[in-house]
Amino acid sequence: MSKTTRTTILRKPSKAELAALKEEAKFRFMNTAHGYNEYAYTDPKSGRGVSAWVEGAYIHETVVSVTDILRVYHQKLDEGYKIHELGIQPFFQAVQIYFYRPQEELDAELEKIYQRVTDEYNESIKVENDEIVERQVQLLLAAKEKREVQQKAVEQQQEAERIRVEVEAELRGLRQQVEESLGVAA
Repeated sequence: MSKTTRTTILRKPSKAELAALKEEAKFRFMNTAHGYNEYAYTDPKSGRGVSAWVEGAYIHETVVSVTDILRVYHQKLDEGYKIHELGIQPFFQAVQIYFYRPQEELDAELEKIYQRVTDEYNESIKVENDEIVERQVQLLLAAKEKREVQQKAVEQQQEAERIRVEVEAELRGLRQQVEESLGVAA
């Protein structure tokens, strides 16, 4: 295997690819509600929703009394929350006010997400490169085995030719006698 082949066959990390994965993870995070979600995941066998705690960028506050909307709104703003694009939405006899979590919380959570994405990306490259190395080993072993089989076939053919020459040399006189007795001119 040439040095060029060795350097180009393995997958190398790409900053652009990693940045795209981080951006996709950020997009999912920013569009996910924070808190307990009854349908967070789907059970692959039954197809039913599985409930779990989900880390997301925004929360909602349910306000039953219309007179409490401004109080809750100002209280959350004072705590560092920012109003979400969804704003205030009707919810049966109440309303829900959507807020982004405080920026410090979002930044800390995004750091964890970016680290997880980076770790998963690096692990996927490592696994893929391990598979490439194993595949290359198998190819080289198969090529070596094929060369050995071909070499053995050549050696067997040479051995057969050597034995043929010896046998013909030993039987040359006897063969001439048989041909003379048959009347075949040599």
